[in-house]
Amino acid sequence: MRGALLILRLAIADLRHDRLVSLCQIVMAAAVIAPLLLLFALKHGVATTLLAELRANPETLRIRPVGSYRLGPDFFRDMAGRPETGFLVPATRAIATQIYLSKAEGRAPLADIQMLPTAPGDPLGQGSPLIAERGQVALSTAAARQLDAGPGDRLRGIVERSRDGRVEPATVDLTVSRVVPEALYLSSTAFVHPDLIEAAERYRDGYEVPAFGWPGERAWEPIAEYASFRLYARDLSDVAPLAEAVRAAGIETRTDADRIAGILALDRNLNALFLIVGSVAAAGLVGALLAGMVAGVERKRRALAVMGLLGFRRGLLAAFPMAQAGLLALAGYGLSLAVYGAGAIAVQSYFAPLLQTGQAAIALEPWHFAAAGLATLALALPSALATGFRAAATEPSEALREV
Repeated sequence: MRGALLILRLAIADLRHDRLVSLCQIVMAAAVIAPLLLLFALKHGVATTLLAELRANPETLRIRPVGSYRLGPDFFRDMAGRPETGFLVPATRAIATQIYLSKAEGRAPLADIQMLPTAPGDPLGQGSPLIAERGQVALSTAAARQLDAGPGDRLRGIVERSRDGRVEPATVDLTVSRVVPEALYLSSTAFVHPDLIEAAERYRDGYEVPAFGWPGERAWEPIAEYASFRLYARDLSDVAPLAEAVRAAGIETRTDADRIAGILALDRNLNALFLIVGSVAAAGLVGALLAGMVAGVERKRRALAVMGLLGFRRGLLAAFPMAQAGLLALAGYGLSLAVYGAGAIAVQSYFAPLLQTGQAAIALEPWHFAAAGLATLALALPSALATGFRAAATEPSEALREV
């Protein structure tokens, strides 16, 4: 242990003695590492910002059916069983999703709102259910504004049907559970329990609905085939294959797959660019460190031979240039962090007018810095090993021959 500490002290003293050469090697290392950090931070910042924008809006993951269909249990079972599916709930005909809502108290005007079914796992809930029971409703921000309602307010809902020239309204009492942020959903919509939206369609088709106390000329029968659905992919990369599976079932869809594919392609291309540039720069750094360290060992062969005469074993002689290689690499990385900090401020300021609140053109996580430091040490390893073996091969007799 004492020998190792002594070698470290000698390595530091030797670097200080050759401070000009050491400084040149440190600057050279920083000149390679700092641009790589800036390039990776820019790639990470741009890609992360774009992907975060997509993931922040669950509607990006939605597969929207075009038109009405006759979809039975087999379709929903097959779609729900696919690994790409994140959320699926059956929906009725669009014409059956209309409901008139108003506040239960007073004489508030009725608002014509579209109903959509929701269920546990709804992406718009961002990890929690939109509603907890059948008597609740979640409102989009537009619907809440239209009704002047918020969480806890009681609403009166009216579902109408026409029979024999007469309009027959059916009422239902609902409680607002929450309001969906406008950033997640724009339209004026009420998210309700699937039972309510199914009951509305059955009632309009002339069926009685015992669960809600609505009369009808036909006995209640549950819906056997649904006209539509709400379907969300599990992740961005799942949108295209899931939409293709839906189309294979004969259903035309609209998705954001093209937009997603463009951003994912940009991320892949930036990764490839960074890999190519980083590989070339890393090879240059390894070569420069190796050349500088080997040249340094050659200059110090007499000093290493004298150390051998003084009793330093070959292992300690090898550790001398290896310690110097590690110290130079760490010093170069430290200088590169300072250069990166200045460059990051300049880049962020340049792109600031193009960015929204909370967005960053350049960004790195703490573990990125740790990984970059370890990578720098790894790049110094070839020169450390080469110079270490060369130093260990120095014979003490070389010192005697030069006396």
